[in-house]
Amino acid sequence: MLIGVAVLTFLVYPLFYDALSHNNAVMAAVLTLRNLLLIVLFVWSVRQLFIMGRNPSPFPGTTPEPPPQCPSRPPWLRAVTPALVPLSP
Repeated sequence: MLIGVAVLTFLVYPLFYDALSHNNAVMAAVLTLRNLLLIVLFVWSVRQLFIMGRNPSPFPGTTPEPPPQCPSRPPWLRAVTPALVPLSP
C-alpha cells in the first residue's frame, strides 16, 4: 500500500503538477485517492500498534519471561560509591 501511495505521489507532483494546477479532474481524483490511501494506512498502523501494545509477548500465545533479577549494587561499586540514603524532610 505504501508503494501505491508513493507511485501516486510521483504521478501527481513531479509529472502532472501542471495539470493539477489547471484544475484537471483526473489529477484531483488521483490526489484524492492517494490521500484516502494515506488515511487507510494510518488507521491500519494505529490498529497494529494497539494490538502489539495489548500483547507484550514476542509471539502470540506465549507468556513473556520475567526480567532477570540483578543485585542492588555489585561489590566493586560499593567500595567506590557511597550508599544512597534518602534525605529526611
